[in-house]
Amino acid sequence: MNKKAFAGINGTSAPMLKLFDLIRIIARKDVKVLIRGEGGTEKELVANAIHDLSNRKNTPFIKINCAVLNL
Repeated sequence: MNKKAFAGINGTSAPMLKLFDLIRIIARKDVKVLIRGEGGTEKELVANAIHDLSNRKNTPFIKINCAVLNL
């Protein structure tokens, strides 16, 4: 199976290509992002891709695992 990599994420299906487009759009904006999803869906790869493609790529990247917060 041929895989295409985008910012460390592999996939060629229509939903993955849509995700890659969304990552590109979000990375251009100056906004905070909350990424939600099932465990094991590699949300951290998406967060890294957004940061790496953004204007903030040379600034610290702070990851927060909301699951450990007692809210």
